[in-house]
Amino acid sequence: MARSRPTTSCSSPRARSIWQSRPICCPNCRAVCRSGSSSRLTEPEHSLLKQYSALLATENVELIFAPDAVDALADLAADINDRIENIGARRLATVLEKLLEEISFTASDRPFETVTVDASTVRERVAPLAGRSDLSRFIL
Repeated sequence: MARSRPTTSCSSPRARSIWQSRPICCPNCRAVCRSGSSSRLTEPEHSLLKQYSALLATENVELIFAPDAVDALADLAADINDRIENIGARRLATVLEKLLEEISFTASDRPFETVTVDASTVRERVAPLAGRSDLSRFIL
């Protein structure tokens, strides 16, 4: 009996392993697909978004990510990977670090504050750096 492949948004037939639920890099894909990037930001038990939320919680700052912010982060990371150098999911960490840099350094000055990150915040803080390929090569 043949196993049916799980559905995925990636165009490669090998994009999802039978034994894994998340997309993997495969020979037919040049980069991790955007849906794979957004799932890497939210699904794992110790995802990057949960780590940053916990880090800021130590300073009594609540960090909330809107769903459109997760999509914007994944799109931005994938675009930079396509244009500059494909470093895969590690690009998510660098984009997220640049996004939250100012918030992280000023967290002790704003206790008991709630910070909501949405798509416009992502575009406002990270997209200008991503647009300049000379800078994003070294910063992102």
